[in-house]
Amino acid sequence: MSIRLPFVRPLLAVAFVTATLGISALATSAPKPTFQSGGKTKEDRAAEKAEREKEKAEKERARERSKWMDKLEKEDRAAIDANLEFALPAWTSGLDWVGEAKAPSFDEMRGRVIVIQTFTTKGSGGKSSLDRLAKALEEYETKDVQIIAIHTPEGSDKAEAQLEKSDYAFPVAIDRDGAFCDVIGAYKKPVNLVVNRTGDVKYTGLTSDGMAKAVKELAAEVFDPATKPNTRTPTTSKSPKSFPTYRDAVGSALDLRGKPAPAMGRVDWWNGAPNIQNKLVIVDFWATWCGPCKKAIPHMNEIANAFRADIQCMGISDESNSKFVQGLKDSKLDKGDFAYPVGVDPTGSMKQGFSIGGIPHVVVISADGIVRWQGHPMNLSRDTLTELVEANRAVVAIRGEGNNDRWRRTLDGEKDHSSSSREKSRG
Repeated sequence: MSIRLPFVRPLLAVAFVTATLGISALATSAPKPTFQSGGKTKEDRAAEKAEREKEKAEKERARERSKWMDKLEKEDRAAIDANLEFALPAWTSGLDWVGEAKAPSFDEMRGRVIVIQTFTTKGSGGKSSLDRLAKALEEYETKDVQIIAIHTPEGSDKAEAQLEKSDYAFPVAIDRDGAFCDVIGAYKKPVNLVVNRTGDVKYTGLTSDGMAKAVKELAAEVFDPATKPNTRTPTTSKSPKSFPTYRDAVGSALDLRGKPAPAMGRVDWWNGAPNIQNKLVIVDFWATWCGPCKKAIPHMNEIANAFRADIQCMGISDESNSKFVQGLKDSKLDKGDFAYPVGVDPTGSMKQGFSIGGIPHVVVISADGIVRWQGHPMNLSRDTLTELVEANRAVVAIRGEGNNDRWRRTLDGEKDHSSSSREKSRG
């Protein structure tokens, strides 16, 4: 038997209407939620989009400026780029300004864009590069852009006569000793630096087109006299490059590796005195009567010629001067057979300091006077010397005697070679 409930249907209808009205009321009174996606508001998404567009523009700007860069060797690029975001270094005393030009005053140049261009008159294209530079920047007045040309040491002996015939509207200097080129990291390939109105280096190593675009960009900037250039803070502490250590037996001698070298004593040099300043020194203890010593001479010559800018080789005998000269004659050796200085120290003071009991024996001494390698000269390889040279350069830099000093080392090497050649011709 079924039971009818006539009042149930009306009650359900009333309940439905009431619920619907309640939901509507809630929808009307409650605050409307902000549309979200992944928990981010519309403002967040707009900010992120703006940031992405900014990053894209920066990348595009970087790509465009990369086209301005000239192709340089890795070492050249690293040396010149070390100036970026720092004030242009001061002029060095060795700069020889051509004609009536004087060293431009940095105070007077403040507020201008400065272009430093290195060049050489040796070979074709040196002077023409300056003509192209002047043409590329001819639209600018000197109150806005200052060009300065620096002739590298290469070909500097004949440069002045050639340059005096030219009528450049900007200062030209000859860097005969290479000091300024070393300071700015410029070597044999012509390079440029572009300095903003404040005095900071902003671009280095540009193509002609890139240099023109960089100047246009920097010339458009507003100069604020209150802003000072970013001077480089001197480094008070430097970490030296560790010298490699060697465990091979040193032969019949006292092992002084890692310890101060004994004093060289007084040597009577037969074919010219050595130049050991800032160099890795290789001392070959030998004698004219020693067959193995004489067989090692070609190897020592190879070392002297291959590393002339960084290494000073020398041979020291403890023979008397007369026996030494006679021994050379008997061995049919003359000055032309040696690419390095040789001499005699009859007292054998340095040899005794190493307690050398058998020759030939070679010692390698770094610029700080520490013995770094010992052994038979034929065991001294190019790879070993390369390691020692790199570490010695760091020692020289830490001692404040040069870092980017490629021109100094090159000119010292040429000077040594020229001196050696003169000695050979006299012999």
